[in-house]
Amino acid sequence: MVSPLPFRLVSLNLNGIRSAARKGFVEWAVEAGADCMGVQEVKAQASDVQGRFDRISSVGMFEHVGLANLPLYFRRIHDLLADDGWAMNHGITSTDPDDGETPYGGGRFIDRYVFPQGELPHVGTVLTTLQQGGLEAFDVENLRRHYARTLQCWSEAFEAQAEDLRRLTDERRFRIWRVYLAGCRWAFEHDHIALYQVLCRRAGRAARELPWSRRWMYAANAAGASA
Repeated sequence: MVSPLPFRLVSLNLNGIRSAARKGFVEWAVEAGADCMGVQEVKAQASDVQGRFDRISSVGMFEHVGLANLPLYFRRIHDLLADDGWAMNHGITSTDPDDGETPYGGGRFIDRYVFPQGELPHVGTVLTTLQQGGLEAFDVENLRRHYARTLQCWSEAFEAQAEDLRRLTDERRFRIWRVYLAGCRWAFEHDHIALYQVLCRRAGRAARELPWSRRWMYAANAAGASA
């Protein structure tokens, strides 16, 4: 049995970073001294959050911030991160080095029907703006194959429940989500979009304070799994 870890989940609404029309949402999983048997949830504007956190995790957020606002987004993470803390940014990226849209109109379809005003940066842009925001990338992992498989599972589940789903909504919305899931699966499979997970910390730290390799991440994981 895995022992419960002390942490609290802080949910931040970052719509102030973009425009009022785009309400972003990010979940920050932070190690703290909370009750080890419970989870505290806090929702607030990012600008209202005070203090420093040992761990910050942003999952599926920066796709909705906008390319021009990425340095500000990463600067906010920097400001909330403890001096010796770690931040993990997990999000979908473009495979176009110029941050272009996916081919065959996929980006325009998603912008119109699914996620308005979303913009996908190339991983190079992610690393550049992350550094502009005062952070240093320590580990970069490509999870494209994992997301191709994830979308395959979602799409197959959608088709398996197609008749039930049709009764829950209208034909137009049903077709939008059928195309969206199948199209995203195809795009991940054929390298038109990717997904990167970047582990980072505040820039400017002494080299002697950095781990020698990524072995510490896997060691901690193995220890938790065997607890």
